[in-house]
Formats: sequence, structure tokens, C-alpha cells
Amino acid sequence: MKALIIAATAAASLVATAASAQTAAPANPGPVIPGVCVYYNARLLAQSAAGQAVEARMQQLAQAAKAQLPNDPTINDTLGWVYVKRDMLQLATNQLEEAVRLAPDNPLMSYHLGVAYAKAGDDARARKALEKTLALDRNFRLADDAKKVLAKLVY
Repeated sequence: MKALIIAATAAASLVATAASAQTAAPANPGPVIPGVCVYYNARLLAQSAAGQAVEARMQQLAQAAKAQLPNDPTINDTLGWVYVKRDMLQLATNQLEEAVRLAPDNPLMSYHLGVAYAKAGDDARARKALEKTLALDRNFRLADDAKKVLAKLVY
């Protein structure tokens, strides 16, 4: 029950933080090209003080959840993915390795681990994790993304 209360509080806080970040986000000075504007705005938000505040708050919430439920694979995965987004790659791989250990048949967690390894420059481990992702579920919703990351790996 306590975990549900923490999760509900975290979600409400994140929504409020995201809403304030959207109002504080920089305007899109780029041309109106579908898809490009969305990507450009997301990049601007991530680089803005508001975007960084949202990421920092996400990290705080995920760390609080991890303190309450240290062996929950979903929480380990969430915290690890936040670390990936913040380029805290050693922390990311530690959390994501734990998530995959706890839920070895979860393609999303394996995908997150593969992306973390790829960003960290560990191509061999990235390839192994991403190939596992595709082996677990060829129709996985991020299968195309996994294939794109695999195509960029050197080893």
C-alpha cells in the first residue's frame, strides 16, 4: 500500500513538474515540418533548464521508489532509464543489469540495457542485450529502434 501511495504521489508530482516545464519550454524557432518540430522541441526541452528540472525530479522520484522497493525490476528499470537520459551511464548499467537479472524475459528492460551499453561504448554487451530483446519478442514495440542501434554498433 505504501508503494502505491509513493507511486501516486510521484506521478502527481511529475505531472505538475512536466506541466510547468511545458509552459517554461523554449518556443520552436524551426520550420513547420511534421516530426521535425516535435523532435526539435523535445531536444530544446531536454536542453533547457525546465527539461533538466524534470529529469532531476524524475531521478529523485525513482530513487525514492527504489529505496522503498529495492528488488522491484520495474523500479530498477525506471531508475536506470532515467540515468541513461541523464548520461549517468555507469549508474544506468548497474540499475538496468539488476532489472534484467530480476526480470530476464522482459524485452523492454533488455532493450534499455542494450541502449545504455551502446551509449557507454560497450558495443559487445549492447549487441548481446539488443539481440536478446529481439529474441524475446520480434514484435516488440521498440524492435525497429533496437535494430537501428544494432546497425550502428561496431562489434
